[in-house]
Amino acid sequence: TVKQQITVVNVHSNLKVDSPSFLAHICHILATHSLAVDLFEKNECHVSLAVHSKSSLLSTTHGGENKYQIENKDLQDAVRELEEYGLVDVVHGMAILSLIGTGLKRSIGIAGKLFTALGENNINIEMISQGASEISIACVIEEREAHRALNVVHSELFTYLD
Repeated sequence: TVKQQITVVNVHSNLKVDSPSFLAHICHILATHSLAVDLFEKNECHVSLAVHSKSSLLSTTHGGENKYQIENKDLQDAVRELEEYGLVDVVHGMAILSLIGTGLKRSIGIAGKLFTALGENNINIEMISQGASEISIACVIEEREAHRALNVVHSELFTYLD
């Protein structure tokens, strides 16, 4: 499946983000501003959050196609608060591509096959998440590549599933 209208919020902290209170503060800020997180990924000093909105959170500025300004007040306020924890950048125009099914748990190497299929078709992965139940694998890709990525997965991957 594909879920479009995703914005990725990256928080690059100077502190280690391993503490439960750090993640609690980040999630509290987003919840306070009615921003729902679909996926998140973290390492020692970095947290990435995929946020979905039915309305546009950003708009293109006059400076070019890669320049955006935040037009959603909730996201503006959340970013301002998140900046207390580190450098924040926002990536616009993303989508979540998900592979879902109970058979995934028994399909050894399926994640590798998914990422190989995307890579061989020059579809860049911004973020990866796998559910604890092992029935879903999701990745964040550019929204403009979403339908092509879904076709790639259908044509190249499902032949591996029994």
